[in-house]
Amino acid sequence: MSYDLFEHAFSAVQEQKKHHTALSNTIESLNKRFGMDTINFGVPPKTIAGYVGTKIAFSRVPDKEEFRE
Repeated sequence: MSYDLFEHAFSAVQEQKKHHTALSNTIESLNKRFGMDTINFGVPPKTIAGYVGTKIAFSRVPDKEEFRE
């Protein structure tokens, strides 16, 4: 018997976090291997212009990995 009110909830959250981390690492690995956006969460929004490429932000220059080339 446990006298800790949050022990069960905390362990459940930790298990869920491990699962999410493993899933994120797998997606990251596949995207690095097969190209950016091979797998992502959800559906990318459709625009009238379609894909218009990576834009240079005002505060920084994007890294090479951010471009879809």
